[in-house]
Amino acid sequence: MFSDGTTSNITDQVNWSSDDADIVTVANGAGFEGRATAVATGSTTITAEIGGIDASITFTVTPAVLSSIQVHLDDSSIAKGTSTTATATGVYTDDPRRISEIRFPGRLRCLLAYRSER
Repeated sequence: MFSDGTTSNITDQVNWSSDDADIVTVANGAGFEGRATAVATGSTTITAEIGGIDASITFTVTPAVLSSIQVHLDDSSIAKGTSTTATATGVYTDDPRRISEIRFPGRLRCLLAYRSER
């Protein structure tokens, strides 16, 4: 803060660190300064330091919670006696923009040919 009360963003000038890189890593690279990446659940302290002055904050990583599952078939309509692969995608509450994919090890087999008219 300057004497007139204004502040300046110095994110790209400070040295970032994490007390426990097994929980959170913090980037110092150009364009990524201060970007915290969760590695495992737990809490740690993140510190910004420049010229012997530092400030810290506690950072907590919580486990992701599965909120829904989306199912997709490679082929939604197949001939009797053939098979297709199903994919289940888990959507987690920690960040709705991130989606983890779970592949079924088996295949679905169509036993009856049926088509619904809607």
